[in-house]
Amino acid sequence: MKPVSTQITPANAYGVSELARWGKGVVNDVTYSPDGKVLAVASPTGVYLYDVVTLQELRAMPSDSGVSSVVFSPDGETLASGSWDGTVNLWRASDGQLLRTLEWHADNVESVAFSPDGQMLASGSWDRTINLWKVSDGQLLRTLEDHIYQVSSVAFSPDGQTLVSGSRDDTVNLWRVSDGQLLRTFEDHTDGVSSVAFSPDGQTLASGSEDGTVNLWRVSDRKLLRTLEDHTDGVSSVAFSPDGQMLASGSLDGTINLWRVLDGKLLRTLEGHVGVVSSVAFSPDGQALVSGSEDGTVRLWRVSNGRLLRTLEDHTGVVESVAFSPDGQALVSGSWDGTVKLRRVSDGKLLRTLEGYIGVMSNVAFSPDGQTLASASEGKIVRLWRVSDGKLLRTLKGYAIGVESVAFSPDGQLLASGSLDGTINLWRVSDGKLLCTLEGHTGAVSSVAFSPDGELLASGSWDGTIRLWGAR
Repeated sequence: MKPVSTQITPANAYGVSELARWGKGVVNDVTYSPDGKVLAVASPTGVYLYDVVTLQELRAMPSDSGVSSVVFSPDGETLASGSWDGTVNLWRASDGQLLRTLEWHADNVESVAFSPDGQMLASGSWDRTINLWKVSDGQLLRTLEDHIYQVSSVAFSPDGQTLVSGSRDDTVNLWRVSDGQLLRTFEDHTDGVSSVAFSPDGQTLASGSEDGTVNLWRVSDRKLLRTLEDHTDGVSSVAFSPDGQMLASGSLDGTINLWRVLDGKLLRTLEGHVGVVSSVAFSPDGQALVSGSEDGTVRLWRVSNGRLLRTLEDHTGVVESVAFSPDGQALVSGSWDGTVKLRRVSDGKLLRTLEGYIGVMSNVAFSPDGQTLASASEGKIVRLWRVSDGKLLRTLKGYAIGVESVAFSPDGQLLASGSLDGTINLWRVSDGKLLCTLEGHTGAVSSVAFSPDGELLASGSWDGTIRLWGAR
């Protein structure tokens, strides 16, 4: 019996339900368990726990809302996660059971932190507030309000008496935990503060900012000790080593810097990520550093020499384009990580990964017979692949700028490709010959589509227009 095909429209969209979820998305946060044996990773699809030695996935805690932040309790028995929907979830680490959900924030919870005794939890949110919760029963103890923009990071002092918060309003606030009184505001950054951390002895405070600097402050008199400047873009994460002698900073420039706290000397720069480094954390013994990135990977580094120990690539970068095969049995996806992945729809199994691009994978399309796949890249090329074995058939070159969209004609003989330069190329699929270039758009061509009879080609552009062309 032929299956019934129904078009998804605004009127029936409510009836669409999720059948499967493949890939774990970009890495928003990473942290070690107190014993150093487990890594927790926060991603748009939930929280995932990995064995530090083998990097095998131990447990998954799926979430209907993206997870921005994750932290273990001091005893390692509880995991707290902050979500895009404004909630904070408490999980039992041993089996992943959801213990309770804390609901009070009105926006994304970007940072969570346990007090040193594990009895209190702080959550910082885009709603500009910080909430203090009693862990045992989830009671809201108090709300701290002074920041005028999103709160991006919170951390308790080692003695649990003080809380520090960093905000997109360019400030760092110091609060007394017992009554929520604001003790001091630091205002030396010139852009949003993304991350804050206390040194293990509680005497030094580090703040990383979107202005590309890391500030070190003496807590006792709030004096600015030094400013660390080497990153070429904003600093997204900072962390002290367990002995307090070293500081790690992760940046939007894709690098991690290791600094000597005593004099601010840059010890080494760790390179390898191809996206923003969203989170850094030292292992409890201080010998390893873990970093999570928007390139979809988690990397483990040896602190002593900066050597990359291993990479967890189970997560994928941002997915720019997806398409079903004509028979509906396969799904192809193009990602910002420069790869094209082909999966079996029935069980989500990864059939193959097509690699070789540099830059964002912008669009993918199957030929009408399902035997050929076209992939476009901002790396100025279009590639044609044989679906059955993933063999690269040919590369279509000649662009001065990236390719944004591709589409096959209904008979599979032509391929149209739209470019960021506003032009559209028509190619003969059989031999890759460029037949003609269509000019007229004044902005990038973001989408192309043939009419069912193949006589017309439609193009949509960033110039705000849609154009119809005689394809022949």
